[in-house]
Amino acid sequence: MEFRKLTVDDKKLFQSYIDKNDLGWEYNFATVFLWDVNDTMMMSTEDGILFIYNTFYNSIVFKPPYMKNDSDFLKAVGKISEYAREKKIVYRLRGLRPEQAALLDETKFLTASSRNDYDYIYNSDDLKYLRGKAFHSKRNFVTRFENTYNYTVSDYTPDDYDGLMALYEIWKDESSHSTLEVEKKAVERAFKYHKQLDLRIAVIKVDGKYAGFSVSSIECNGIVHTIFEKGLTEYVGIYQAINKFAAQRYFPDGTFVNRQEDMGIEGLRRAKLSYNPVMLYEKHFAEERAVDTE
Repeated sequence: MEFRKLTVDDKKLFQSYIDKNDLGWEYNFATVFLWDVNDTMMMSTEDGILFIYNTFYNSIVFKPPYMKNDSDFLKAVGKISEYAREKKIVYRLRGLRPEQAALLDETKFLTASSRNDYDYIYNSDDLKYLRGKAFHSKRNFVTRFENTYNYTVSDYTPDDYDGLMALYEIWKDESSHSTLEVEKKAVERAFKYHKQLDLRIAVIKVDGKYAGFSVSSIECNGIVHTIFEKGLTEYVGIYQAINKFAAQRYFPDGTFVNRQEDMGIEGLRRAKLSYNPVMLYEKHFAEERAVDTE
């Protein structure tokens, strides 16, 4: 296989391999592209299969093979293994569905899953309307926000860039996650490529000052992916408000919304569970037990 760098212009090619049942964030071009902050994402197509990998801490990590026929999975893995032997590299597969991982030969592959990597999938109507007892506290926070602050909601324009990046710096200084410098670069890419990626970016201001923003993408199969959501907690109810306002502004009725994983961060897990996901999208990783490099 011959690989080349993934570019923003590969969106249509990528989407030609997406199926209506592909719910994971790995099946959203915008998410894949935006997190390629070090420009190491490589791609190749062969025999009706799209292969994508990136270099992560000196190891090669492949996304799940993108196939027009699910029956090609083992053929795709065979091609990856052949490529790895040719290049004398060790690789890992990430984002595999459970049924894909189950197809791998246990004598050749080590497979596992981590709850930290499961994607949270929601019904768009739940996020838009917050109906019922389960969302009572969310409605209260939104109502409090609406009644307390002089706010506006608007679509992103390049004039918002400096203000939103300043907001991100404030938010980052109040957080302690180890990946925030990487995320900052991904957020910058979202603003830079928002038109090419057809991103839906909601901007909230309070008294004319930037208070929060949300970045989402609607994939060609109709699945909504919320990629970033940031707010300043000095505004009570900001996260509940930006969540609902973005959903009402951009999300179609009756579709799935992927709000990605919690990475094992306890507070993030509680917040994601509090919105009552309709499912946790289970994902597995796999690596060859040994690669013959002789």
